[in-house]
Amino acid sequence: MNAAGGEIRPLTHTIIFDNEPEVLADGRIIFVRSDNFFDRGKVETRLHAMHSDGTGGHTEFGLDIGPDYGSRLRAYDCGSPAPMADGGLAFVSAPGITIGRLGARSEDLRHFRVEAGDVAALPDGRLLCTTASIVPVE
Repeated sequence: MNAAGGEIRPLTHTIIFDNEPEVLADGRIIFVRSDNFFDRGKVETRLHAMHSDGTGGHTEFGLDIGPDYGSRLRAYDCGSPAPMADGGLAFVSAPGITIGRLGARSEDLRHFRVEAGDVAALPDGRLLCTTASIVPVE
């Protein structure tokens, strides 16, 4: 969409939905792609990136994150992408908060066990997280 609200065109085409778009340092867009498989009681969320014209899309994070069986639905937790000033990316994952670089191997990701509901990157490299519990300050 342009600044005047015209020239609207979809960049993705999916049966369910894509949401939480963020612009990466390289100009690509990263977003949460959700796929629901009602017949198997499963929801999968992954972080998908593409160019701003909708081309070159692929999954950056989420293919190797294991399922969470904490409720009736099986879910692959990967969401709330937060591009960082240094080019890295923080996101909410099943382990808590995960930080990595796009294209990184799973063993190069850093996981922090924080029960976060959302994460945002601050300009100085710190992360701002929401949580349902009180976390003691050290």
